[in-house]
Amino acid sequence: MSKTAKGTVVTSLPSLFQAKFIVDGIVRTYIATIDPPVAFKIGNATLSYDDEDQLTARGSHHGTIGTAINLSLDKGPIITGNLQQPVDPTDVTGGGTWHM
Repeated sequence: MSKTAKGTVVTSLPSLFQAKFIVDGIVRTYIATIDPPVAFKIGNATLSYDDEDQLTARGSHHGTIGTAINLSLDKGPIITGNLQQPVDPTDVTGGGTWHM
């Protein structure tokens, strides 16, 4: 991935999270489900991507959550970061939508 953005990832419900990143001065938010449900918070997350077109519309994701998150989105971006409160390592899937 050639570009990165910093942000936060927080669950609003155990099965729903919001990932917010500043991309070229604009807040991009990925609101998504997570299965199985896991409550977590990341104050310093990184979004890696190649093109802003990858940060639009609806998509799915998969990855792992434990001491850190490593979430791959189907259009290519990857969300990573260390959890403020580690959880038992879990493989997760889900889907979400990008908003500006």
